[in-house]
Amino acid sequence: PNAPAPLPTRLETSISERDWVSMAVLWLHGLASLGWIIGVIVMAIALSVPVLTEGARGAIARWYRSWGAWVHWSAVPLIVATGIYNMVYVTPFELALTPSAIDNLSNIAYGRTYEAILLFKLALFVVLLVSGTMLLMRTIRPQAVDNPGAGAVRTLISALGVPGIVYLLTVPLILAAAMALRYVHILSHVAEVVNSKLLP
Repeated sequence: PNAPAPLPTRLETSISERDWVSMAVLWLHGLASLGWIIGVIVMAIALSVPVLTEGARGAIARWYRSWGAWVHWSAVPLIVATGIYNMVYVTPFELALTPSAIDNLSNIAYGRTYEAILLFKLALFVVLLVSGTMLLMRTIRPQAVDNPGAGAVRTLISALGVPGIVYLLTVPLILAAAMALRYVHILSHVAEVVNSKLLP
């Protein structure tokens, strides 16, 4: 039987300037992602607390509503920007953007799967950016005050609204897509090694 085509990955013995830039962008992407995940936790704590609450949770709620929400929101476009860079320069093969190029992905081990997960992840981040922007505008409005008698869950849902609920629902989907993408990326490199041994 014919062996599958090897991945067209660059194999070089020296680190280029592009590699240093890619490592820096990956580092920034990782830091922004970590900050965003921490921000989601802080957001849940802050928005589940009535604004006038005293103590540490009340301080977090006021901090988040004043300027923390802006910091949290800014992580999302940074993740999207660095993620697009990774799509263009770190993906183990050139992305297929035309019908003929998509057909050619069948000749690359895990090519179609890799690109499908990648585009799905990018679409999720677009949804996250839109819903996050709507949530930001909702969060910083002074009139978005919770009923002090409501429970933490009800207070959180009231503060989130529909945009915030969509925002939160995208979190596990993005994390799942990121883990799946990393797994398939590793499989693609393993396939490349196996293919190189099968080829004469």
